[in-house]
Amino acid sequence: MKKRINICLLLIACVALVLTGCGGNVYLVTAATTVSPATFYASYYTNSVLQFDGVPNNSTIIPSTSDQITYYNHVKSIYEVLPEERCLVSVLDYLCAVNQVEGEKRLDDKTTTKLYEYSNLLQNELVLGATNTGFDNYATTKAVVLVKGANNNAELTAYLFYKNKDAVCELADLMNEVSNANYSYTFRQTKYNIQTKTYSLSYGTNTANATFNENKGTLQYDITTYLNGSSSAVKFEKSIYKYANGAVGLRVLTTTKQGSANNVVVYEQLSKDFYHRLKVGLVKDLANVLSLETMQEAKLAKSNTSDSVGFELEYDIQNDLENNKITCIKYGGVVA
Repeated sequence: MKKRINICLLLIACVALVLTGCGGNVYLVTAATTVSPATFYASYYTNSVLQFDGVPNNSTIIPSTSDQITYYNHVKSIYEVLPEERCLVSVLDYLCAVNQVEGEKRLDDKTTTKLYEYSNLLQNELVLGATNTGFDNYATTKAVVLVKGANNNAELTAYLFYKNKDAVCELADLMNEVSNANYSYTFRQTKYNIQTKTYSLSYGTNTANATFNENKGTLQYDITTYLNGSSSAVKFEKSIYKYANGAVGLRVLTTTKQGSANNVVVYEQLSKDFYHRLKVGLVKDLANVLSLETMQEAKLAKSNTSDSVGFELEYDIQNDLENNKITCIKYGGVVA
């Protein structure tokens, strides 16, 4: 009997080793979520990005001025796209509520408007905006999005307002303020894939595809846009995953034209309660970019064969409660 118990314990240990891998290289497993797309976005995207929000302006993290400029140029477009991105996510949330088939309905059948509030702004969001917001302090400002459906929700207009965080925003009041919105986008549904629950939308000259998968705990969308009236298109591909162990993985691939070639920047982050890791840099080979769905935790937000040059950052709050330091190293090329 004792021998059998020992064999069983050995088998359990072997299975655990296979599942977790050597050196703690556990494979991240996706987990279902019960929150709405807008809450998912705010909780796992903007809250994660906030952890490294001040890096471009902090010389103690990146001492070299040229490296600071390079880093800032890599992440600048992430700030610039935020207004239309918040509107897109709000529209996606509205459409998911309209098409909800299970559980308690989040939107009444007769409702054609819905209000969303995003409490966390990023430092450069207001600075880079093409519209005068009337606010200069991101820390005391929130974004409020009003979504209004028309033509049986084939057309949805999203109005974004920047408001003081203490302001109480009522739907009826904002309906009377739409002409004063800081941003407005009218989205038109061009396609809806029932199997994948993917919405294809156009708004002006811009296009987007968005999917929210509750069973996998993932929000994915791509946006092709002309930022601040630019004549050159920028394409964003964003993936946000919530894993069973509580970790969040997110990736932003930003593609711009550079002559006849594409220039692709990666922003990839692992976020846990007291630990955050980030990779920002140029992509060398898109074909070798690893899937976030089957990623080993140790490889998420770490440079690999798909990368060219860039920066790896680490923010370990648990092991540095007093200083909360963000460390940064360069990868690829010549390290100074």
